[in-house]
Amino acid sequence: MTSRFHTPVAPAGSPERFAYGTPLLCMGSCFAEHMGRKLEERRFQPVTNPFGILYNPVSLARGLDRLREGRPYEARALFRHGELWHSWDHHGRFSHPRRENALQGINRALQAGHHLLQQAPWLLLTLGTAWVYRLKDSGRIVANNHKLPASAFEKGLLPLQEVTAALDNALSLLPDTRVILTVSPVRHLRDGLVDNQRSKATLLLAAHELCRRFERVHYFPAYELILDELRDYRYYEADMIHPNAQAVDYVWEVFLDTYLADEARSAMQAVERVLQAIRHRPLHPDTEAHRQFCRAQLDHLQKLKNRYPGLDLTEFEAAFQQRLSAE
Repeated sequence: MTSRFHTPVAPAGSPERFAYGTPLLCMGSCFAEHMGRKLEERRFQPVTNPFGILYNPVSLARGLDRLREGRPYEARALFRHGELWHSWDHHGRFSHPRRENALQGINRALQAGHHLLQQAPWLLLTLGTAWVYRLKDSGRIVANNHKLPASAFEKGLLPLQEVTAALDNALSLLPDTRVILTVSPVRHLRDGLVDNQRSKATLLLAAHELCRRFERVHYFPAYELILDELRDYRYYEADMIHPNAQAVDYVWEVFLDTYLADEARSAMQAVERVLQAIRHRPLHPDTEAHRQFCRAQLDHLQKLKNRYPGLDLTEFEAAFQQRLSAE
């Protein structure tokens, strides 16, 4: 009899898969950020979180609508708190001491996302929490509190119908977009464990309903992979909330097995070998042996470009050219 020491989670197979050259948009909370970063490292070309990390589905739906419209933000949309200018639709990474700089960064990211949406991309959408904060003076749901006092907001749990309706409306207006829908495995402990579970349950039910309504929406069980299959605190960071690098790598591999086209796998593996070569720091960079190594890598990159036309290896080539010119 074989003993089993974990609970395996098997994602439903995807009838369609992405490859190099496939437009990819990653939006939502930390899982979308992690996957977007890994895709970028391997020279896929995703647009990742053009509003910064977003947690609640209403803000995500609002962001998708704004990306679809491509309507730029105006200066009046920003407000000043502390020493920074902020947007209620954006994460704090867009905040800036200068109003024009904040606005420029916001609109640059908006245009990148808008351009990508015109290409019928794959959308990786990660829902973080159904708890929202509404401004008391307007009732507006905000994407980020930007460290304003709690007295400025009313906190509430979105009902299932409102979560589903917001995302249904946004996705209905993107009929050619294929959607990978996930629920973040990160627990929002500031809400308390019971309220965190209520929130996640709402999001899971909404995801189920959206998959039922849209054939092109596919659920990926990132939440279940972390909380059920990797059910151990050794897979968490020291805060015991966020999955650690080992856990993220495991979910990444399952994600690739589910969605990456076979022909893209060999190209990605070749890119990963080049990444290892770039990260290698030679003991003696001023030697002829290292120069030969760099030239061999440049020759290898040219062959990869010829074999996989969808690959953008410009940054890799520049890295090895810089090493040669510095010697």
